[in-house]
Amino acid sequence: MPAGLTVFNDDHYLVIDENFFNYSFKGKGTATVTGPVAGPVIGGYANTLIITVTGDAPIVAIKPNATHRWCYHSTTRSGNTWTFRFTGNLGSLGPQIGETVTYYVFDRPDDSGTNVGFQVFDASGKLTFDAGRKYMRLLYAGSLAIGGSLDFGTGNYGVALLNQYYFYRESPPEVGSNNHIWAMVAGTIQFNATGVTAANFEVATGTRANIDAPLPNQANGDTYLMAIDVSGY
Repeated sequence: MPAGLTVFNDDHYLVIDENFFNYSFKGKGTATVTGPVAGPVIGGYANTLIITVTGDAPIVAIKPNATHRWCYHSTTRSGNTWTFRFTGNLGSLGPQIGETVTYYVFDRPDDSGTNVGFQVFDASGKLTFDAGRKYMRLLYAGSLAIGGSLDFGTGNYGVALLNQYYFYRESPPEVGSNNHIWAMVAGTIQFNATGVTAANFEVATGTRANIDAPLPNQANGDTYLMAIDVSGY
């Protein structure tokens, strides 16, 4: 039989494997909401949270300190530097400039330096598991339909938002104007003391004169997320 190591739990789910690394807790920090970033068309966009980390394939979970509505914006990569952007609802229901957000980073484990426990490596010699590290504890991973909610109880949790979808509504120009009014609507997640709720809300609005070119759209659908138990991190 081929060499290697695989570990399954009692429910026969794979939990450790030499081919795929386990997401390890790498650290936490705080980031501050700033003004809006540019969108696909000119207009007024919601405020933005920008988090920059380094790693192989990091996952960032956010834990806002207020019950605002958030959505995933984008991720860019330069070498091993990753920049995650999040935005949210326009106005008072969305993130506010100066608001601080706690975030948690998970990625490939590094060597803990301990001589207790065991380590697993892939064929290239990279760690996939180190018993001396803390690992991601998933509460939920999947989709959440508009109007749906998740309740995690009173524990300490963070949420990794994994996708973006949006669509545009456009209205005819007002009397005496050639500019059409548009609103960008996105799937947002509202945080509360014990969980999250999904809803469509406006994240940008503006006007435009050219109605020949269609506004860009992503498919309207569910929000995909990971809820992570961050107690003790």
